[in-house]
Amino acid sequence: PDLRIIEELDISNLGRCFVAGKGLDEAIFQELRDSLLQIRNPAVLSKFESEVVGFKMLDDKALERLREVMRGAAAFDSRGKQR
Repeated sequence: PDLRIIEELDISNLGRCFVAGKGLDEAIFQELRDSLLQIRNPAVLSKFESEVVGFKMLDDKALERLREVMRGAAAFDSRGKQR
């Protein structure tokens, strides 16, 4: 299946992140992550975005701002479910 962009957020110094839902099987997550990290062909990378030159793993500190945004979105989403 194709990857779907559900939301785009502009977070400086982070670049484009791909986030998997909690329900994704761990083995599928690992295979997907490993596959993205191995892509080196510019023609393939340009299908993601014209400026993509590769994928890399980020440490927890680099991802903290993304986690803050996601927590805020989850809180917003849960308020709508309570109505």
